[in-house]
Amino acid sequence: MHGVVALFLTQIVFAFALSVTNATLATLLTDAAPERLRGTVLGAGSSLESVAGVIMPTVSAAVLATYGAAWTGAISAFFAFVALLLGVAAARKMALAPRA
Repeated sequence: MHGVVALFLTQIVFAFALSVTNATLATLLTDAAPERLRGTVLGAGSSLESVAGVIMPTVSAAVLATYGAAWTGAISAFFAFVALLLGVAAARKMALAPRA
């Protein structure tokens, strides 16, 4: 960061995005899980989130040191692209499913 204003603006946007993402993930997991398995699915999702919180800073720091700042964004872009593909595949599957 080259200034305090940029730092604060980045932190505000990051905090908002993180809060929206956390709420959305829990909602999507709850909606997708069968009622009798919701606690298990939410627990597994929380565990994976914790593991990612330990592993990804190390991976990001290694990529930053090796390839530079632009490639650390590529990690997030890759996972966002995977999520997009999964979402499109699920939407197509739902569109092709026979309606009752």
